[in-house]
Amino acid sequence: MTSTARPDLLWQEAKAELIARGFTIDFQNRTAGIIETMPLVSKQWFELWKDDVVTTSAVAKSSLQTTRRTVKLSFNWHRNPVELECIADIDKLYITPDSKSDSTKTDDVFVANSRLLRRKNTKGSMDWDNAGRDNDLEQAILKSINLRLSDESYETDKSDDN
Repeated sequence: MTSTARPDLLWQEAKAELIARGFTIDFQNRTAGIIETMPLVSKQWFELWKDDVVTTSAVAKSSLQTTRRTVKLSFNWHRNPVELECIADIDKLYITPDSKSDSTKTDDVFVANSRLLRRKNTKGSMDWDNAGRDNDLEQAILKSINLRLSDESYETDKSDDN
């Protein structure tokens, strides 16, 4: 995306858009033109208030397996108009059980009586693995920033008329 908006306004509206979508700013450096968010566990089908997943198929996927999204905005201040790039990464959570916890202890079988058997103290490692980029979220963020800027310029033009 390119923008002719004032750099300070573009910066403010970009941050406001990320915050409005539920992201928390993790790192920002205006001189370098970088804003990065903390990972946000993605919307599931019942979380109607969240706005970090924009397509129904992505909501279905994040409802079946825990996912999270991280957004990075890069501003190229040296270009006129300013270029803004959005990268939204998707990570999926994988849980790998320890090999020791896969077996049921013999004494558990006798204690269980007629109840369903459940493993006790199952341990494992949890790992986040990159699953690619969310192009739909990237485009939605850029579009929303553009709309914010056009609304802001409309308000500025309107106040200049008075």
